[in-house]
Amino acid sequence: MKRISTLHSRPLRGFTLVEMLIVIAIIGILMAILIPTIGSVRKSMQQSGIALEIRNISAALETYKQTYNDYPPDGSNIVVFQRHIQVAFPRIAPAELQGLINLIDLKDASGNSTGRTIIDPAEALVFFLGGFSDDPRFPFTGEGGPLSPVRRNPLFDFAGGRLMQSTDMVNIGSAASPVLVPLSTDELNLFLFQAHLDEEIRLGRVLTAAEKMALGADIFPAYRPASSDIPLVYFDQRTYMPRPIYSFNGNLVPPAQYPAIGYTWNSDNLVGGAVRAYRSDQPRQSTAEDIYPFKWHGEGTFQLISAGIDNNLGNPLALLDANGNPQHKQFPSQKLFSEGDRSNIASFSEGVLEGGR
Repeated sequence: MKRISTLHSRPLRGFTLVEMLIVIAIIGILMAILIPTIGSVRKSMQQSGIALEIRNISAALETYKQTYNDYPPDGSNIVVFQRHIQVAFPRIAPAELQGLINLIDLKDASGNSTGRTIIDPAEALVFFLGGFSDDPRFPFTGEGGPLSPVRRNPLFDFAGGRLMQSTDMVNIGSAASPVLVPLSTDELNLFLFQAHLDEEIRLGRVLTAAEKMALGADIFPAYRPASSDIPLVYFDQRTYMPRPIYSFNGNLVPPAQYPAIGYTWNSDNLVGGAVRAYRSDQPRQSTAEDIYPFKWHGEGTFQLISAGIDNNLGNPLALLDANGNPQHKQFPSQKLFSEGDRSNIASFSEGVLEGGR
């Protein structure tokens, strides 16, 4: 006998238009709430990653000082640079030292030495923390040194993908004994180099690595922290300001700045600004050498500065104000800060400088 179901079949009912609009509106509201939150969390994580890297490199710089009895120079003063090499490598061969000085001596258009080196405050980090040869007489050109094909024993393991190097190789040895090292790429964003390069490209010329070096490129790579397109900058306390003790040919050498004074970023790139060492808000007694009434951050040590995730180091600041007095940006008061400064992350802050700590 068939059993007859007492259940009545009911027609399926879909969402009405009003219900669908309500669901879409709810989803839209949730997305409006979540997307900024996700973006804020992502931004915070990127900034924290840069801050962590700065702390790790700061530790490597302290290890360097313990090993070589001095903090490394930042390349902005050739007198400081040469004195450091003699302290750090007391057994260096005279020809090794002179060869390095000849290689890095920055000359003006007339061929005269400027008192600076071609190693800038971003490249100095990689040069000094990337490892040296075990040969005390040839720490740079010896096997494993910065002027050899492969470096060894680094004090900081710079991530290869963020070292600003090209595949172009240049011979820094001789024809009989070639030493091929990669050309760096950090100068490609700088206006003066790019202007020369653009003109050569306009003329239809494909330049060799040696020709690019003649235009202003070099063999010293810089290092980009994660989430930033601007290299990490290192300032040695001896070059925070011009000092008579480190004069060159009787002239004061300009303070360390990145990019160096006279250089700017190529306007086609979404990077910008310039940075010098920051002062603190702690008062100090003025002296004849330094009349500014506030202490430096990293007094006696160094400053590490990242542009952060906005790729802007801050508006360049003139060395002197309208009255001829030296002027400096100060933290945490943020005196003379621009928007670019506020997003910077430094070894003397817990995060972005905008936080004021």
